[in-house]
Amino acid sequence: MRAFLFFLITFLGGLAYADYFSSTPRWVESVEIPKRNPSLGAESHYLLYNTQVCIADGEFFHQYVYYVPNQSSAAHDSKIEISFNPEYETVAMHELRVLRDGAWIDKAKSCHIQLLQRELGLESHIINGYQTLVALIEDVREGDVVSYSYSIQGQHPAYRGHFFYSHGFGWGCPISRNYLRLIIPEGRSIVAKEFGGGPWLSEKSHNEWIFDIKDIDQIEHEVDVPYWYDLYPFVQFSDFASWQEVGKLFTPFYELSEVGSEVQECAADVTQESRFTEDKILRLVRFVQSEVRYLGLEGGMNAFRPTSPDRVLIQRHGDCKDKVLLLRALLEQIGVQSTPVLVNTTRGKTLDKRLPNAGAFNHVILQIHFGGRDYFVDPSLTYQGGSLKSLFIPPYFYGLPLGGEVLGLIDVPMNKLSHDEISAHSILKMECQKEVEIETTISYSGDEADYVREIIECEGKSSLLERISSYFSQLHGDVVDAQIEVDDRLEKNHLRVKSYLKLNRFEEEDPVPLQPIFLISYLTQNVDVKRHCPLGQPHPKNLHEKVTLQAPIRFERVNKKKSFEHSWGNLDFSMVSHGKDFSVEYQYSSNTDHILPQDLMDFRSHIRSTSKEVLQEMHLPQFDRPMPVIYLPGIGYAFLSVALGIILFTLIHYYKKVKQKKKAWLQKLSLIKKR
Repeated sequence: MRAFLFFLITFLGGLAYADYFSSTPRWVESVEIPKRNPSLGAESHYLLYNTQVCIADGEFFHQYVYYVPNQSSAAHDSKIEISFNPEYETVAMHELRVLRDGAWIDKAKSCHIQLLQRELGLESHIINGYQTLVALIEDVREGDVVSYSYSIQGQHPAYRGHFFYSHGFGWGCPISRNYLRLIIPEGRSIVAKEFGGGPWLSEKSHNEWIFDIKDIDQIEHEVDVPYWYDLYPFVQFSDFASWQEVGKLFTPFYELSEVGSEVQECAADVTQESRFTEDKILRLVRFVQSEVRYLGLEGGMNAFRPTSPDRVLIQRHGDCKDKVLLLRALLEQIGVQSTPVLVNTTRGKTLDKRLPNAGAFNHVILQIHFGGRDYFVDPSLTYQGGSLKSLFIPPYFYGLPLGGEVLGLIDVPMNKLSHDEISAHSILKMECQKEVEIETTISYSGDEADYVREIIECEGKSSLLERISSYFSQLHGDVVDAQIEVDDRLEKNHLRVKSYLKLNRFEEEDPVPLQPIFLISYLTQNVDVKRHCPLGQPHPKNLHEKVTLQAPIRFERVNKKKSFEHSWGNLDFSMVSHGKDFSVEYQYSSNTDHILPQDLMDFRSHIRSTSKEVLQEMHLPQFDRPMPVIYLPGIGYAFLSVALGIILFTLIHYYKKVKQKKKAWLQKLSLIKKR
């Protein structure tokens, strides 16, 4: 394996100037490079991003011109990387020069050029055959302006000459000029759609479109942005008339031919102990998920055409396409029909707003038709529990079915029967104030159970125990003993984790925090109300948490309940004491996966007010004193110290008065005796 990895990252050989440099294509027009605009900032920024596309030739021309602000950035700015797929694309560099002291210096012949095969998707078990042309520029200094250009020609044969392209108009750094030119063949119908701004079209004729945008400010990257949100504005082009046309392009790849004996025997072996068809389907799904490991060899046509099911069974590995076609073939052996469905794992929520295009999808799942219902399953997922009716399906939102009469996008709903929920109960036992024993039971169901099951399988139970121990040690003190038990019921997809911890507390006088394990991250999140992007939120999220404190004292009687309802989530809270037990309980369900910028002020206010009311910390008296506990939700040490100080001062003052009265009474008594 090490030798294989070394081969993938090693140099394929040094290249001479003539190997990858050629003159600029004749159809490319020269574009003026603007002067550096100080108002865009002194840090590194692009003076020009020039893209020109000749649709008829399938050729893209790119020119980058950027300013080097300091010597530390010169190391990065002196390296050029161009990725392409040699199976159907060719690359040619045209220009490489540096502007210094008002004069251009040609760096094309003096640069070091290497061709690398770096499989960037290897960690995700994907090998696609892409190569990277790397050019290292000699002598790049602070204040230089670097300009280089290149062309890539060719298109994947699976697209059959169709044109689609997306061009960004904003980056994480300023751009003085962003220029885009499209040369459209006579009679070719191209549609454009702008996202995140516009209109940007500067010139348009029957065969040429030009977008020329100047002085584009830097777009700041913000954390916790929803995965489907487009941070940067862009324009999209496509010659597809409909999603139906896209579906017809890929449907032939998933047609089943006659399968061999391997598939027939496998289907019989896996389902031989099942009487009912539903159980047979579930067994076949789990077989493909767990017995065929994920590995994508996606060079050339393999990026779109699945490997034959018989071959996948023999090699016992495949990517999403291979797994879908294999499962489809196995299901056919038991008389169950199914349809492959193309989806997008990150942009599915906005797929219906995009132009129809062949590059819109990065994954495929299977729609199983059984008993008058449709079941969406993802053969690439692992460690899934539950029944066929309750299998979790990620939020893909929309999909494009391949097979039969393809009409367009369909809804891919999440399975409400998967019951994705976390239920946690922590019992804090304190026999003395120096130590605390914590018994925690966490029950996971649905996708939450699948996720924890994968952690246990890949990292072991010890990893899970370390996470639990780390959480409680930050709250209470040093862990001196830790144990864990796991009960996994795959059929119902319920997984229970029970942990036992013994900790030495930081300080005996410290309050005892009674905070929920999972909900705390929601109630204490830092909300920047000045952000420009939506704030992502975990969704769907269903949490039921309870924390119980047991101590050798009798608690003041408390029975409090309150509900908090909002458009982004609902929370039911209760606080109850009974004898020597004091409990807080939370029931939370999310309503959305994002908060819009205009709602952030209200959201922060809601989070803060809710946190103050429901997050508890207990200030305990000495256990040897028969007095009720003082519970001060949300009140810190400062107020407590003042309150105790007032009480202490009052007691001392009262004691002095009693002592003075007693002394006066004794003096009076002694005078009476003398008489």
